[in-house]
Amino acid sequence: MGKALKREEREKRIEKAKELIKDGISVTKVAEMTGFCDYGYFGKVFKKFTGITPRMWKAHQKLTDVSH
Repeated sequence: MGKALKREEREKRIEKAKELIKDGISVTKVAEMTGFCDYGYFGKVFKKFTGITPRMWKAHQKLTDVSH
């Protein structure tokens, strides 16, 4: 059960990170704001949940915003 709770907490943090990145906050700052003191670990966890790196996600969001 402990692992499931940790995974759920990380997932919530990544969802918050996605919102902050979409709002234009730098990826490095987002990592810090969502409780990841190590940017490398943040990137690894982000990719695990989304399938892409935070910087790739940010670039995708910019392309999506332009096309709408």
